[in-house]
Amino acid sequence: RHDGSETSRDWFTVVARGPGRESLPGTVHVSVEPVNDEAPYMANNTGLDLWEGAVSPISATHLAAVDEDSEPAQLRFHISTPSNGYVALRNDTKVPLLSFTQDQINRGLVVFVHTGAYQLIYVHDDSETLEDSIRVGLFLASANGDRPDLALHNGTLRVTVHPVNDRPFTVETPSPVVRVARGYRTTLSSSILKTSDEDGSSAQIVYQVLRQDEGAAMFVLDGADVAAANFTQQDVDGGRVSLVHDGSTMTSDTLQLLVSDGVHPAVPVSLLIDVESVVLRVSNGTGLRLTQGDARVVISPTTIGASTNGDLQELVYNVTSEPQLGQLVFPDGAVADEFTHGDLKQGLVVYEQHDLSGPRDSF
Repeated sequence: RHDGSETSRDWFTVVARGPGRESLPGTVHVSVEPVNDEAPYMANNTGLDLWEGAVSPISATHLAAVDEDSEPAQLRFHISTPSNGYVALRNDTKVPLLSFTQDQINRGLVVFVHTGAYQLIYVHDDSETLEDSIRVGLFLASANGDRPDLALHNGTLRVTVHPVNDRPFTVETPSPVVRVARGYRTTLSSSILKTSDEDGSSAQIVYQVLRQDEGAAMFVLDGADVAAANFTQQDVDGGRVSLVHDGSTMTSDTLQLLVSDGVHPAVPVSLLIDVESVVLRVSNGTGLRLTQGDARVVISPTTIGASTNGDLQELVYNVTSEPQLGQLVFPDGAVADEFTHGDLKQGLVVYEQHDLSGPRDSF
């Protein structure tokens, strides 16, 4: 019969005897199957001393229970809710606990968080608002309650919330496509490349350009001629990012981008470049009308009606057939047999009629 101790092994020696003879001694080994029949008991309950508003670890010297036939991980404490604080795990002090194990205490994982009695606490609702306000009224209370409280001051307590980038960004254009005329540049917009972040600014969204030197196009900032290694969503939204094609004959290309907000994992994005042949159209616009008595009229861009998928500012107009009843001139009187689109936009090209005998003219 086992004596009830917590030993898990035993043995005894036996000898067989007969008339005038006996056997050699033999050992019988006994394995004892443990039974959880011992009640746990409190070994330590010394209390906890800490500073006001502090977070203090609860160790085995403060609180410990012992069970002779159970492991520390099997001993679980269940507690009521403290009135001026709460118990939590060391790596997550914002979540209160109502139970924990002796093993967690032994490993230093359990802490007490003091919140203090008689304190007013403002708790933010975790929205993306950056400010709040609380209306405050100050009253002088009547000592005996025999008259109404006297209002002394009404004011507003303003709350400033410092943002925390705890939400991942969203790539709203996962398969962007940009079209550019061969040998020209085009400006990127948010309709082509867009990443949003609920708790971050567009200046924090950074596009890193990968393998730009291998392609037939490159990104530039503010009209520069040097390739940009990275740019922000704010740059895109402000029209500061352009894609410049080198004029090669390939009809498509791909640029690899890596999008990041500096906090969450970066996301790769492939920008497909559709290279178009340069197209120039002249629709003869609105024509020119001279009011009777006038001999001059300014030629505007709509007069000629030129359009292109390249850069309008680079268009140069050559007059191949002179007007019959007048001529094209600049404000200084010089003949305008060649002018630019910029000249038209500035109103520098004028049709000047010399022969008033005819009702129509052309060039």
